[in-house]
Amino acid sequence: MSSNHQRDIFEAAVNYAFAKAQLAATASYLERGRQYRDVLDERLEEQWVETFRTWSALSSAEARRANDDLTAEIELRRKEIPLSRVGTELRILLTRASTVTKDETARHISGQIMDAYLKAVDEQH
Repeated sequence: MSSNHQRDIFEAAVNYAFAKAQLAATASYLERGRQYRDVLDERLEEQWVETFRTWSALSSAEARRANDDLTAEIELRRKEIPLSRVGTELRILLTRASTVTKDETARHISGQIMDAYLKAVDEQH
């Protein structure tokens, strides 16, 4: 198997894992009552930026869940996530993630992601 093919499979597995996680977060948000349903689009975007900044600074579970909920509401409205407004914070998170990817836990997690993806592919056939 070529390295390009391996990279393509790994990319597909990571995209699958992200999509699956977002689907689960959206389902959870809907099950809990869609609390941001009545928030105006402009305010929704502001709240998303605020919670993303809090999450990047504190790495708290509460901020992550709030941001996941706001992401779900924005996506349910078929609006764009305002990533361009949180470039600095996104770089902070990516730096943290790159640090984590260097240890054994990251290899274990990537193995789990790949296993879940390959199982899903097998189930489709």
